[in-house]
Amino acid sequence: MEKERKSWCSFAKTKKLSTSAISVYETKMNTHQTNRAIIIVDEKVTTMAHQAIERIGDKYTMEVFLVPELLINITKHRYVPKHTILTSKEKQALLKKYQLKETQLPRMNKRDAISRFYGLKHGQVVKISRKSETAGRYITYRIVLD
Repeated sequence: MEKERKSWCSFAKTKKLSTSAISVYETKMNTHQTNRAIIIVDEKVTTMAHQAIERIGDKYTMEVFLVPELLINITKHRYVPKHTILTSKEKQALLKKYQLKETQLPRMNKRDAISRFYGLKHGQVVKISRKSETAGRYITYRIVLD
């Protein structure tokens, strides 16, 4: 079974997210023993703040969303197919079943809206199920890359 993930969510207290605020959030994540944080901001994040988030990326997953990005649940939109995250064992079984290497799977960018929504990391695989008029249901897989 995959390791349980704890998440922590916070609304930024300032309009702009600074590097010092990132350090405060990192400390709070450590205190609360969480490995994922969702920070909601009013304005776009500065380049320096993005770099601070990347710096802690090995230890923590910190996602920053603008308020308008969260007004609609994109996974419930009628044109967005169902996405299921595969476990490590399921990923290995998929690669073995179809005799594939990771590099042969279609790709999904880590900054893709669905990838950000689920907090996917580099190397994770998602199963995408779409309705099809001819086949009934069409299944494809994508691997998350930076």
